[in-house]
Amino acid sequence: MKFKFGILVGLLVCGQVVQAEEDNASPLLKIVHSQVNYQLNADGSYTKTEEQIIQPLTKEGVEMIASDSLGFSSKREQFTAIHAYTQKADGRKLIVSEDKIFTQEDPAAQGAPQYSDYKYRSFAYPDVEVGDQVVLQSTLKVTEGSFKNHFTETESVNPAVVVDLAEVSLSQPVSMPALKLDVRGWQASKVVEKEGQRHYYWSYRQPKAIQIHGDDYVSAMDYAPLIVMSSFADWKQLAAAYHQGSVDKALPTESIRQLADKITAGKTKRDDQAKALYDWVRVNIRYVGIWLGNGGIVPHKAEDILQNRYGDCKDKATLLQALLAAKDIPSQQVLINLGSSFYRAKVANSVSFNHAILYVPELKTYLDATAELIPFGSLPFDDSGKPVLREDGTLATTPLTAAQSDALRISSNLELNSEGKWTGKTQIQALGSYNLALRGMVLGIDPHREDQFVKQHLRFGLQRGSGTLHKTDPYALNDSYQISSDYRLSNHMPMKQYGAFPVPAGFAAPTNLVDYLYLTEAPMRKLNRVCHPSSVIEETTIRLPDNLKVQFLPQDQDIARGRFHYMAKYKQQGNQIKVVRQALDTGKVGVCIPDEVAQLHEIAQVLSEDLNAQIGYQPVTQKQG
Repeated sequence: MKFKFGILVGLLVCGQVVQAEEDNASPLLKIVHSQVNYQLNADGSYTKTEEQIIQPLTKEGVEMIASDSLGFSSKREQFTAIHAYTQKADGRKLIVSEDKIFTQEDPAAQGAPQYSDYKYRSFAYPDVEVGDQVVLQSTLKVTEGSFKNHFTETESVNPAVVVDLAEVSLSQPVSMPALKLDVRGWQASKVVEKEGQRHYYWSYRQPKAIQIHGDDYVSAMDYAPLIVMSSFADWKQLAAAYHQGSVDKALPTESIRQLADKITAGKTKRDDQAKALYDWVRVNIRYVGIWLGNGGIVPHKAEDILQNRYGDCKDKATLLQALLAAKDIPSQQVLINLGSSFYRAKVANSVSFNHAILYVPELKTYLDATAELIPFGSLPFDDSGKPVLREDGTLATTPLTAAQSDALRISSNLELNSEGKWTGKTQIQALGSYNLALRGMVLGIDPHREDQFVKQHLRFGLQRGSGTLHKTDPYALNDSYQISSDYRLSNHMPMKQYGAFPVPAGFAAPTNLVDYLYLTEAPMRKLNRVCHPSSVIEETTIRLPDNLKVQFLPQDQDIARGRFHYMAKYKQQGNQIKVVRQALDTGKVGVCIPDEVAQLHEIAQVLSEDLNAQIGYQPVTQKQG
């Protein structure tokens, strides 16, 4: 049962992950009954029949289930039957007629860089009200799974709904090896063999809705009730199946060898050659998602990718692999889950991964050529500390980010004149994984509206003003990236009386210490949270005019709780004030357990109070001549 629960990814679609929605104080829906049956064939094909009876408990619940869309790959799958109706509370049955069930193209492929054979059978339930039930019965025939002659599937329950009864059953010929299973939360019955078939059955009840994750918490895939079914004996067999479909695609042709020689001309060190090839692919090969037939799993030939100058994550990894091979640098494709899930099932399956990157063993370096704004040697935050499957069948984990190498440094100089007006300059430098946020921010700026962009980023700090943005090409091949802005604030400071002001925010970075304030407002949850080891450092120099005198400064702060550390120091020399603030996460894993989340909230509370702390001043009385 995959009821509107976008965490279960059936094909390698290069990191497109849908998050479960935010939880509510009371459930919106009740699943009265869900029954799913798989009839598996020896060649990995199967028929899936399903019946769902769902009751909306609130108006919001009605909006959620008043319409439905059933997705399928038109090359490998076909719905042979769809029956849907609204069961009114007064006993009436309002049937969805066949002519009201429409076939639609994949919305993700419309107006986006993506080709897809994925389609939807879409319809609306008539006259749905709170207390009614919507009923769906469907039959899906799958002629070929993600991997030929193999079967992998998952079933899950959305933790945010009430479930009276959910049932999953599967039958397979006894001539097939028994499936490998990873079951969490479901009640399993004994496997029965009868009349040449092996039968599996699971059931689940959820009388109360369970709180699910929100922003920054791990995917519900990591803790929701889950059944993973697989015909693969182990991860090595799955890796071999993937390798079989991709091995001949990464063979370097003559034109690829010539290109590799051209890109690496004058470079003799192998890491310099690998860097040059990675930089060329990430900048010159446009990302286009391709999901046609088995295109979700099998890449295109490197030569075709080169000629087309576009491809998806597997294609970009394949071309880079071919270019590296042309310089005798071995590499392996790697399957990874891009997003907020850190879960790898106990049995080999294609659902644990949705993205492909590359691993260069001799350099011990992972390369994500899809992350076109990330420099060589770094990975996006979403790739870091994640379980992976290498092409040779090795299970591994990508390197974790670190506070020293993955940092955002913000340096501001602000000066107040004798009339009470501020001028300032802010410089922002991104290191490591923060490159993606800063370069991406610049890439999205309308060149004709840079002045409005500066005004907006001043308003983020509750300031009014205008200024100029200074930037370079976000595709520049530097390991770090920086921008700056000169600005004038229209906020006026009273100059003839005692007063106080917080440290001015200046031009706001894409990530800054103010983001921690949201933690103080967010509810505490007994769930794991995504935590990326990194650091944000803000250094601010403030110059006051001669007609003001500094009266007091905020107290220094230095608080450490587990992996988290916040420090703030204030120094005065005459009318110049130097403020240094640092927030660090020095963790060794990419997930915080609930106790660590509580420590983070404690740090955030101190930080919040510090950001609101005031610098006191008084006017200077002019001496009479």
